Amino acid sequence: MRILGTVVIASVIGFYLLTALKDAGIEPRAYRADTEQCSKCGAARSPDTFHCNICEVCIRKLDHHCPLTGKCIGEGNIRYFYSFLLSLFLFVCYGVLWGLVSTSPNLAD
Repeated sequence: MRILGTVVIASVIGFYLLTALKDAGIEPRAYRADTEQCSKCGAARSPDTFHCNICEVCIRKLDHHCPLTGKCIGEGNIRYFYSFLLSLFLFVCYGVLWGLVSTSPNLAD
């Protein structure tokens, strides 16, 4: 049971770090003639690029700005974010299971 807990905790921490450290898909602030320019930050914008008013950058396939990681969730880090959420869910399930096992007189032995 402890090995499972260690794996779950390591996956929560690992996927959190990958989400927080991976580039979300920031569009460069360079002029390209074939794309539209963002009126707020000057980045080259494709149709699937959106401006984040908190970060003041344009992100490809912006999902949301995550206050937990302090950065945007977009094309570059969304799969790590979903993996983080799944591992966090498994951590909660593990905590509930551990609580039930440790407080049950029949299962603790």
